[in-house]
Amino acid sequence: QTLLKAPATLIASDGLKADLRLDLQYRRHPNEAWQPIGKDAVVPTHSRDAHVFVVRDDFGSVAHVHGAWEGSDFILRDVPFVSGGNHRILASFAVDANVLNICVDESSVHAHPTAGVP
Repeated sequence: QTLLKAPATLIASDGLKADLRLDLQYRRHPNEAWQPIGKDAVVPTHSRDAHVFVVRDDFGSVAHVHGAWEGSDFILRDVPFVSGGNHRILASFAVDANVLNICVDESSVHAHPTAGVP
């Protein structure tokens, strides 16, 4: 059951580079509507709020990029599309379960913004 997702929206393009907006979203239950995730709920991993991979469908090119918050939007600038064709945008990000009031199960590993918090 998916509890987190990040659809990408093209906001500008110039040749083989593009600017994208990631709409970080969550839901507490599969039957509930998706809700936006704000900056306050995202926990950096490896000092980044999100790790994003742009992968051509045939795996002929892969790019690893990072974005930044611009107001309430998470924006990826100058994302390289090394060659034409269909691509997938894969995002890896962590959230503070307490901020969103979500929990997969009690044996899960939770990311917390404060060191030493159980």
